Amino acid sequence: MKVDFSYPFTQRALRTFYLPLFTLTFFVIIVPFIIYPPTIHVTKYIYVWVLALVFFLRSEEFWIKKKTLLDKITTILTWVTYFPIFLPIAAVCIIVVLSIRNSVYALAHLLSGFSLFIFGARLKIIGGIPDEEKYIILFNHCSVIDELIWCVFIFLRKFKVVYDPTIRRALFVSFFAKRFGIPVRRAEEKSIDCVKWEISKGIKKGFDILEAPEGSRLRLHEMKEGLRSFQPGAFLLSIRNKMPIIPVVIYWTIKFKPRNEKVFGGHWWWSPRTITIYCLDPVFPQECEKKEELQERVRNLMKSKLNELKMTGT
Repeated sequence: MKVDFSYPFTQRALRTFYLPLFTLTFFVIIVPFIIYPPTIHVTKYIYVWVLALVFFLRSEEFWIKKKTLLDKITTILTWVTYFPIFLPIAAVCIIVVLSIRNSVYALAHLLSGFSLFIFGARLKIIGGIPDEEKYIILFNHCSVIDELIWCVFIFLRKFKVVYDPTIRRALFVSFFAKRFGIPVRRAEEKSIDCVKWEISKGIKKGFDILEAPEGSRLRLHEMKEGLRSFQPGAFLLSIRNKMPIIPVVIYWTIKFKPRNEKVFGGHWWWSPRTITIYCLDPVFPQECEKKEELQERVRNLMKSKLNELKMTGT
């Protein structure tokens, strides 16, 4: 069964900005007016012209162009409005999580969905995860917002995600990462042994295991390839525990801050667009199948579907 949550671009354009613009109205016009009333005559005209640019010059083709003026205006508006709204909501959510232990997954879903909404990322979900058993769920990893997509896509399913501990430096991410994440430093043997123990404990408790088998985000020069080489850990885990693998292909997140070799590089300018999430059928490890064979089988399935999505442009 295929489920399509996409909707027309015109509706998407309106829904992307009404909440940020409402907040921006408050901070850019109302607050300065309260402090010093004459500012209203300057700010209101600037604000109206920005709104005109955002709403009346937008089109699907226009947004595809890289680093346009509107792209930059949109990004600046997004960041200016995102944090004043997000920080109080996130603070309340953290208080709730500390008070109600089992609420972490629902609140992570709420915050992730809100963040994607503000960023203008609309999700088109095709397929789904069966409820019959627990799975190892593998995603391709292109962007900083992939973690948000995971939390929205896997709604209210209990999971443990294997992740790079460096993301814990990000604000609020560390709080939630400690509660449903398993940090792994692939270069350290002790870390890998600890991860194996944590994953085994999670499987016994009935958690799904999430992992990006590529290990990290794509670099800019790897965009054409689409997928990096896979790490063997998830496939060895699947064979040992006889757990099926669900490959999930995410398409279009490459436009939202891919990994870059430059320290301060990458694409920080973005535009609202639909992100396709295609959930493939479960892949079961075969009798006497080696981890390398299972790894290649899953990678070929994901690469084939990713190429298909590129060809169709969905």
